[in-house]
Amino acid sequence: MATTTKPSGNQEKIRLDVEYVRTIPSILKIVEIVLDILVLICASIDDWYYVGGGWVQFVAASALGTTVILFIFHFFQLISQLSGPWNLIEIIYCGIYVILFLIAAIVSAVRAHLEPSIVAACFFCFAALAVYTLDVVIMYRNQNIECCNTNKKSNPHSDDS
Repeated sequence: MATTTKPSGNQEKIRLDVEYVRTIPSILKIVEIVLDILVLICASIDDWYYVGGGWVQFVAASALGTTVILFIFHFFQLISQLSGPWNLIEIIYCGIYVILFLIAAIVSAVRAHLEPSIVAACFFCFAALAVYTLDVVIMYRNQNIECCNTNKKSNPHSDDS
């Protein structure tokens, strides 16, 4: 006796979302990836690992890895197939990296007198800090807009009439 299983009807196929690349969240993720690479390169040029460079490298490398994964999840529309509050997870993730890049930028600013590459790492840390902050603000605002729209749809007798 052969048994067959049917896939659930609400699962979508994995496909490229080419339009995602043209959106503001996508552009922010691409800029974050580029800045993470630049911070990692600049922090790795000179030997200041034991005086703060290791922290800057860790922040840049971990941010690079997770941002690339999130970009791939969105680009291939995998994020919509995963269960969980992914908007909230991304807001928390970016918020944590805002704090980590702030610390990394301060560490590199304190050590900037040592080498020019540390000055560049400091500059790119502050730039990454700004972009991640902007990403958090935009995601938070979009989350609130979605939440308000959901509340209006579920409560048609609200005070808006």
